[in-house]
Amino acid sequence: DSECYLYTHIITGIASIVGHNDSNAEKEYDPYSSTMVACLFFIMLTFIVSTLSKNYSQVDKLWSITPVIYSWMCITDTRTLIMAILATIWGGRLTYNFYRRGGYEWPPWSGDEDYRWAYVQKGEFMMILTNPIVWNIFNFVF
Repeated sequence: DSECYLYTHIITGIASIVGHNDSNAEKEYDPYSSTMVACLFFIMLTFIVSTLSKNYSQVDKLWSITPVIYSWMCITDTRTLIMAILATIWGGRLTYNFYRRGGYEWPPWSGDEDYRWAYVQKGEFMMILTNPIVWNIFNFVF
């Protein structure tokens, strides 16, 4: 019981330091609108870069980073702060493993494409993806 109280007290303290408290955070900030704008930005970014470079692994480079960003944007109370901390730990582990395997290159659009994308684009997953229009729609929404 005392450990649980201590952890709750520490997390509540962190929440107050970053400016989020349970009582009025929701009135001051709409996290969902801001997060949606960020999500749309990343969708457009990965779509444009992957279309221009023909390297469809661009989304893989952000797969472990964007959830961390979104979770920190959505902090409104102690519960969402805890979720942001957990998402950061999870995202850090995934990002490190992706980096360790050579997933990040400079410039960002360079590097090898994940071999599975070629199978998907050839229609081995779904034949309809061989249609260029369908492929571009798939690339945009994935």
